[in-house]
Amino acid sequence: MADWQVDPSSNLLINNGIEKKIEPKVMELLVFLAQNCQQVVSRDSLLDSVWEQVVLDDALTNTIAQLRKALGDNQSPKRFIETIPKKGYRLIPNVEWSTEQQETSIERIDSYSKTSDNRRIGDQELDQSKGKLKQRYWLGLPIIGALMLIILYFQSQPNNSIIPSLPSEQSIAVLPFDVYSDDTEIKYFADGLTEELIHQLAGDPDVRVIARTSSEKFRDSELTAQQIAKILNVSFIVEGSIRQSGEQLRTTVQLIDTEKGFHLWSKTFDNKSDELFLDTQISIGKKVSSLITNKRANPDTYTKRLHPRSAEAYKFFILAQSHMKLAKVVNYSKALEYYQKAIEITPDYALAYTGMAASTLLLMQYKHTSTRQAHKDATEYLDSAFAIEPNLAEAYAVRGLQKTYAQQFESAEQDYLHAIRLNPNLRFAHHNYGYMLSLVNRTKESIQHMQIALEMDPLSNMTNFGIADAMVGIGEVKKGIEQFESCRELLPEKPTCALGLATVYGLLNNTSEFENYLNIAEPLANPHNFWVLMSKAKLLLQQGLIKDSEQLINKILKKNNFSYHALKTKLMIHLTNSKLANFSNHIASLSLEYPNAIEIHFLLGLTHYFENNCEVSVVQYEKGKKEKEYNFFSVWDWTEGISHQLSLAHCYQQTQETTAFKKALNEYRQYVDQLPESQFVIPGKIYNQARYLVLMNQPMKAKQQLDKITDWSFFWLVEKDPILRSLNYNRSN
Repeated sequence: MADWQVDPSSNLLINNGIEKKIEPKVMELLVFLAQNCQQVVSRDSLLDSVWEQVVLDDALTNTIAQLRKALGDNQSPKRFIETIPKKGYRLIPNVEWSTEQQETSIERIDSYSKTSDNRRIGDQELDQSKGKLKQRYWLGLPIIGALMLIILYFQSQPNNSIIPSLPSEQSIAVLPFDVYSDDTEIKYFADGLTEELIHQLAGDPDVRVIARTSSEKFRDSELTAQQIAKILNVSFIVEGSIRQSGEQLRTTVQLIDTEKGFHLWSKTFDNKSDELFLDTQISIGKKVSSLITNKRANPDTYTKRLHPRSAEAYKFFILAQSHMKLAKVVNYSKALEYYQKAIEITPDYALAYTGMAASTLLLMQYKHTSTRQAHKDATEYLDSAFAIEPNLAEAYAVRGLQKTYAQQFESAEQDYLHAIRLNPNLRFAHHNYGYMLSLVNRTKESIQHMQIALEMDPLSNMTNFGIADAMVGIGEVKKGIEQFESCRELLPEKPTCALGLATVYGLLNNTSEFENYLNIAEPLANPHNFWVLMSKAKLLLQQGLIKDSEQLINKILKKNNFSYHALKTKLMIHLTNSKLANFSNHIASLSLEYPNAIEIHFLLGLTHYFENNCEVSVVQYEKGKKEKEYNFFSVWDWTEGISHQLSLAHCYQQTQETTAFKKALNEYRQYVDQLPESQFVIPGKIYNQARYLVLMNQPMKAKQQLDKITDWSFFWLVEKDPILRSLNYNRSN
């Protein structure tokens, strides 16, 4: 094969007498490609033929990367293995076989082809008895709430540390460049250039760079550089302008030392509009880094070419980046179009493939693309990116996001950590990893990564929200409220943190403050915002306006038919009128339609609990708990007085499963005991303490707890709750 001799029986590659031993699976892949040399082989064919067992898609990507490395095929254009986007791979050179080798290889490939159990993750549910990973339906909504404004960073620099230690004196913000041109495309180009310069500077581990979502707040600001620096907590500011005159672009950049109050450096660059702007950008980044760190810029940071030597392809990439930041469906669609154009010009453009995957996932998030198709397309784009650049931090971070959507948390964590190792300054990797950790009840770690993200992007409403939400989730209600209030002061134009405060006061049963903050958030949000509508429905329920709440919940469920939050509220509404039968049937049908939607099993278990059907309740709860034990406990569920753990414990007691009953009670006690003391009264927590005491056969103490919360909006649950019915409690007790 070209200048290589290949010995499949010994797993050897031989070139000029030098032998390279490769892994057996890598050799099997090469043999299969050789059998089909100069033909396009689909990913499905490769996975089905080379792997005998269930594997993730990235097993193929990694094996292709290993094979390319062994063949010295890491440069562009490829000499041996070509990636054909959306189709597969092709072995480029002609292959000459010895008779013995050909017979051996054909026999080996045929043995794989006859294996009946070759299946791919994502195509069908895998065999549970074999301990394989299962395909998951993407629940989306709880995750989407905290990931709505994901912004992508496309710059990678290897570094062994996971959490960066960044001195404040080496911190910088790049403000949006002023644009003097009537050409809209030039304005987008200037924004994209600002973005790329930020990521280039972030590649230096000695520099803390503020994300563009924060620096963007100061576009056309009348504040001085010193005032902006104080708000962003940085020592240096870069500002600049792009002026168009015919085909000529003049870029002026200046670096300001805001502590000393003078300009450290200023320079003007002239380029034609069709010239590659990358060299100018790199020159700016190198000079700025060297000036603020007082040392020569690391050449590896800037000479590692993640962008092609094509002015047109780079321009399309820059334009795509600019549209990604606008966070609207029309812009994500436009970004996808520009990334595609960049790839058409330069097929080996890993960052552009990564951008296509990210924009596809965000279009799915906005319900613009079907979940299944988005998953398929994003996987193909990321496979192409990894095949070109196996150590691209951004690609690992986007794949982590994809797996977070799919609730494949263990695998997502590995991708996030790998991305952070490659580039500790990758803000969106820290943010999304932090949110993922909160979903698996590792909240303290979650807050740590969210805070790292916040250092890089102090004006991010979603990161501020994420930290505050996590604080409340671990029982630090006061700190959560303070964080939400701080966020509101920083970002009064955003509805996110006002909504957060509304939900906290819902948890505390303070309906007046709940309504107050909801009224603040509503005019700032899109009228169809899920969380605004959801909060309104919950407020109406707490105010006793049952019919109004039900009408709004039905409207929400038409668009989000398996939202845990909406269905939980719907369950409460049905409990008020004791009409659970239809709701129970509806939840049961959803559990069949979405068998891996774990929260649906929780709700079905809770519904059967209220119907006194404990045998079925235990089955549903155990199915959900087995898959998602980390989400079985939630402070937020106390808003409606729910504790799935105690409901399950009751059903264990009713079905005479004594050991399981005692274990469930002990787990609940351990969870509550590890929560911090709070100055705030959470009625739902006290309500569940009463439930716990009844299960512990302490009815008088249970009544004493209930006496404390007789004004709670959900106090009517006492008469509906199977655990508490035996108390025969009334308010005159």
